[in-house]
Amino acid sequence: MKIKLIIVLLAVTISMLIGFGLTYLYGQFFQHDRYWEGTIARVEKTQSTLLENFVTKSSFSNFESDDWSDLFSALEGKMLVEVYDQGRPLYNNAPSWKANKRNEVIAYSLDGKEVRVYSFQAPTWNSSVVRWLRNPRDWFTYKYDFITIPFVSFTLVIMLFLFLVVVLMVNRYLQDDVLRSLQMLKDDRDEL
Repeated sequence: MKIKLIIVLLAVTISMLIGFGLTYLYGQFFQHDRYWEGTIARVEKTQSTLLENFVTKSSFSNFESDDWSDLFSALEGKMLVEVYDQGRPLYNNAPSWKANKRNEVIAYSLDGKEVRVYSFQAPTWNSSVVRWLRNPRDWFTYKYDFITIPFVSFTLVIMLFLFLVVVLMVNRYLQDDVLRSLQMLKDDRDEL
């Protein structure tokens, strides 16, 4: 019983290591750039279009500094918003963590106030994986889906493959054992 448990734990560990390796390679060569340059870029475009429609149909002249944070709270952590009044900064939703601006998505001037919206620089794949490894309690939350789902998928495929190999090996062993037993029975019958 101990040996079976050790073999199962070893198979799970090997599956997880190979699954992690495949996830890393998948993200490095296929998924990461497609995610940031495809999915995230389309989301930013949609958000900037919504913001453009909102900004062009609103008047900013009566807004106080507290109102700016309420106005742009939906973009917090997703896009960087800066508001200027004649070159003087009125509002900035820069996050506490170090984030680099990537591209200016929109810039508008209304009622003497200028609104600039930037997208964030995409994190490197290595930094994303390191953050994922350091936060195992967040693995099954939406913020790490882009790593967790491929990891679980690859791990399950490898585990199924190892299970199939074990079943085939046991089947082959049993087949040889049954054939040997049948041959012995035949030999015993012939001797009688």
